[in-house]
Amino acid sequence: MIAVLSCTAAIAGCVGMHAWMFGTITGQVVEQGTGRPISGAIVLGLWEEPGFHRTLCVRAETATTDASGNYGLPKVRGENPNRFYVYKPGYAFDEQVHFDPLPSMRNPVVLQTFSGTTKERLDALNRLDGHTLCLDAAKTGTRENFLPLGRAMYEEAKSIASTSDDNRFVNHLLFGIEEKELGYRAASERQLAREKARLGQ
Repeated sequence: MIAVLSCTAAIAGCVGMHAWMFGTITGQVVEQGTGRPISGAIVLGLWEEPGFHRTLCVRAETATTDASGNYGLPKVRGENPNRFYVYKPGYAFDEQVHFDPLPSMRNPVVLQTFSGTTKERLDALNRLDGHTLCLDAAKTGTRENFLPLGRAMYEEAKSIASTSDDNRFVNHLLFGIEEKELGYRAASERQLAREKARLGQ
């Protein structure tokens, strides 16, 4: 109740938000070397809490930078995320990780233009895909917040894939999108249909 009252008093437009969401994380994403704002970058915050056997990732929030490179994410229980990622096709992704809620976050976030081979780029996307797992986000109704990142990664990977291994990774990303949109069973059926089509069955 105190959290809700504080939220209402301190933040315009906060009425109607859940008690665990109050405050906003704001920042900017710019390009290394030029300082130019990067629009269309995807910002993902992940919140964690200790579990009995492992650390649980329990909530995901996402935002996309505007024309000035600015973003805003809601805070959860008034805290910054435990893990924070920024992705834009063609740039190396930024990762900030600390189990305790990040006391401060780099602002602006500076992204470096990616320079490397197709394999190196797909390996980087594979790492980002693995680092941003948040299995318990489904319990807080925020699993769908991964879709902007998943779709952007899929489109980039699809645009540069050339080998069968590349295409398997692209299919893996597509499965992740469909599983969140349609459920595990439907996504599995679609994945199987694509594999049969590839083999000419």
